[in-house]
Amino acid sequence: MNRRTTTLAVIGLLVAVYVVGRLDAARFTAREPAGPAQTRVGFVNLGKVFENSNKAKALKREAENLLAPLKLKADNLKKTIAGLEEKLANSKLTGAHKERWEKAIVDKKRELEDLQTDANKKLKKDGLWSCTKKSTRR
Repeated sequence: MNRRTTTLAVIGLLVAVYVVGRLDAARFTAREPAGPAQTRVGFVNLGKVFENSNKAKALKREAENLLAPLKLKADNLKKTIAGLEEKLANSKLTGAHKERWEKAIVDKKRELEDLQTDANKKLKKDGLWSCTKKSTRR
């Protein structure tokens, strides 16, 4: 008899839980709708999101640290080229001397281009290339 009462009690409890659940669900679904659903459209500027993220800032710092010595060398080369061009323009060199100065300027410009190529290779190798490129689309 004890087992039978336990079984009936469990069945009664399950029926009660089921009925209460159905009544509760009916109460929440019986509400009137608030009105037609509104459509909302939002735009996210992903460039700004990525630019202002902590990870992007860390990658930019890493790229700047990697390129700092190359940038210093590039600045020195630019100053040297400007100085050579100014001296060539202000001097009255002719013939072979003038050609040597022009060749020195061309060599320094090529050295600067090689330095820029090396910097790009370093960035690509370290996976930092995309975070240093500025987007041209606005």
